[in-house]
Amino acid sequence: MKAQKFAWLEQVSENEWKFEFSKEKWKSDEKLDMAIEKMDSDPDVAKRIFSSLLNSYLYHFDAYQHLAIVLGHEKKYKGAMELRKIGVEFGFSLFPKKFDFNKDKLQWGWMENRPFLRLLHGLAVDYRYVLKDTKKESEIYEQLLKFDPEDHQGCRDLIVSCYLELELTDKVLELAKKYGKDFVSPAVPYAQVLTYLSLGKRDQAQSSMGHAINAFPYVAKQIVDKEHKKPKIDQDMEGYISVGGEDQAYYYWQEFGKYWESTEGAIAFVAEYL
Repeated sequence: MKAQKFAWLEQVSENEWKFEFSKEKWKSDEKLDMAIEKMDSDPDVAKRIFSSLLNSYLYHFDAYQHLAIVLGHEKKYKGAMELRKIGVEFGFSLFPKKFDFNKDKLQWGWMENRPFLRLLHGLAVDYRYVLKDTKKESEIYEQLLKFDPEDHQGCRDLIVSCYLELELTDKVLELAKKYGKDFVSPAVPYAQVLTYLSLGKRDQAQSSMGHAINAFPYVAKQIVDKEHKKPKIDQDMEGYISVGGEDQAYYYWQEFGKYWESTEGAIAFVAEYL
């Protein structure tokens, strides 16, 4: 019997799967949408609706995620994390034994997969900020990248931070080989430079620096800047980041600056390159 006749996993090709949901689920989305609209204006009502959905449907991944978001807004971070854990466990319980977690895909392109992928991504972020468990966080991102190699959730930027923190140089270079020329963010290409420098491979760092600086020149300038002042941001751009802009470079430094400062000669290398 399918789980409450509500959610199950179906194979759509040799190595590709997607979630399927019953008519009851799609009908329940009317209540879900109502609760989402109430999250800011009346969070108590939103919580009651999300909880009601979960009492009726244990596999309503969107309800888990949005209820966890409301709890996060209330600074109930551990409660939010426990909620995501429960939802993720129910999700994984639907995976058939023949699902290959190393080869099979659960791609973002299928709308039905997105609620579970969002929930799993949210749990990884919880491991970062609630438990400070970088290893577990990175393991979840690794699985998400196997599920969706095109990385529609931006896991590569978060996992490269984990790898730098854990000093997993081989994994940084492996990630850079796969995504380093997909220039959406400076995180991976500059991590490649930094890793080569930490390994004493200056020639490779020099070559990698060329690719990184061509795509994100402001990041290099931010690395050698001694003040690291936040750039002025137009009012209509508040809450957004301009790809390749000074604001993106500033936020990059806030996240990754400590690795440049702790790697001997790394900042001097960038200054020399410039």
